[in-house]
This record gives sequence, structure tokens and C-alpha cells, in this order.
Amino acid sequence: MKTKEESLFEDAPVGRAVLSLVVPTVISQLITVVYNMADTFFIGQIDDDATVRYGQLFQRIICLTGPCISVTMLAITAFQSVGQKGKPAVLSLLRKGGLDIPLMFLLNHLAGVNGIVWATPAADLGAMAAAVALFLPFWRKLSRFERESPEA
Repeated sequence: MKTKEESLFEDAPVGRAVLSLVVPTVISQLITVVYNMADTFFIGQIDDDATVRYGQLFQRIICLTGPCISVTMLAITAFQSVGQKGKPAVLSLLRKGGLDIPLMFLLNHLAGVNGIVWATPAADLGAMAAAVALFLPFWRKLSRFERESPEA
């Protein structure tokens, strides 16, 4: 018996399958836009130079995580695309919660408020290391399978 997802992507017209992905994506993006507009409004009300300087510093530090997040998300997506559930869940939980929260407490104790913001890049770096450690054997296995399989 096929699952709902298998049926949708194997039997349904392409337009319906794509629409089933587009609608939730658009809704989530609209929610993100509303959130960002509200965030921008409230941040625009801040009239304290020290707070603005901290915000700018924290934003620069958070931007360092981009490359790490990209590698981790690539691994998560690859594992999900072949039906693996455990590895993507571990990587997601490791990134947000497993490392991030404990590092916030530790770095706050060691470096104060500046330490808290460094917890996110540190957690993303740790999650990326775990993603690479999980992904490389997976990639080797796929490459070996591709070499050994007869070509159609």
C-alpha cells in the first residue's frame, strides 16, 4: 500500500504535486515576512546607541553561521531525500537545542552577554562537524553503489 506522499508524487498530476509543496511554502514565507516587519518596527523604536551597537555586533556574529548552516542543511536534505529519519532529526536537534542552549549557559558564564551570542556559531560549527562526519560515509556508500550498479 502506498503512502499519501508516494501516491501524490507517483500518481497525481505534476501540477497538483507541486501545488501541495508551494502552498505551505508560501504561507510560511508570508508568516516570516510578517514576523520580520514586526521585528523591524519594534527595533526601529530603539533609541539607545549602546543597544544598537550590541545589535549590530550580534548580527555580524550570527551571520558567521551561514556557511555552517548550509553544509548542515545539505546533509539533512540528502538524508531526508533517501528516507532516513534519524540522522536529520539528530542533526536538527544538535544544532538547535543540543548544543546551542548548553553553550549559551556555558559561554554566558565565561564571557557574559557577548558569550551568549557566540553560542549560535559554535553550535552551528559543531552541528556542521557532525553533519560532515555522518555525510561522508553516506556519500562514499552512494559512490560505491553507483560504480557497482549496472548502467541502464
